[in-house]
Amino acid sequence: MRKNIEGIVVFFFLLLSSIMSRGADNAHLAKLKSKFPNGLLSDDYGVLNLKDLALNACRLKPPPFIPGATHSYQYWICFERKNVLPTCDDEGIDETEGHIGRVNIEARNKEMVYQFFESRPWPIRDCRSFVKDLKKIMKGTSHACISASSISKEEKNEKGQMERIGFLHRFKTRTGCEGEECELTKKFKKEYCPEFE
Repeated sequence: MRKNIEGIVVFFFLLLSSIMSRGADNAHLAKLKSKFPNGLLSDDYGVLNLKDLALNACRLKPPPFIPGATHSYQYWICFERKNVLPTCDDEGIDETEGHIGRVNIEARNKEMVYQFFESRPWPIRDCRSFVKDLKKIMKGTSHACISASSISKEEKNEKGQMERIGFLHRFKTRTGCEGEECELTKKFKKEYCPEFE
């Protein structure tokens, strides 16, 4: 009898903890969306903070997302880590740069496949090193978020899947961030968004 009561108490404790955690997650997401209503295209799963969204919004006010519109604004979109694959695509030899590669991140959700590319190729060694860094900050995490611009309208790819393509700017998990300007530094804030608190 006592074991049954202990089991019931443990069950209710776990249930209550789960409900409270979901409430905190909902409050976190609501805060992000209230401050930057157009900057986040999905749930952030607790990965992002206000400074991450401010980095994108400091230079340019976030317009509503319209797939295929040529916005230079960087939107955040997040995925389960198991559905994210960073690679360095070998692009051969360039006359001035030598052996080059382009960082590509394929990410999926229930609706779509996304391809996020660096806007320019890199020396192959740098490209591979960057992909290695991305994989390192993905280890032991459940979700990854990508800041991307110029996200295309969805089209069917060669496999018959709906796909969108965009330019990669930043990649963030709970353990780290890689890409351009991952920190809202005092200098950046002073230059681009002094009003952000």
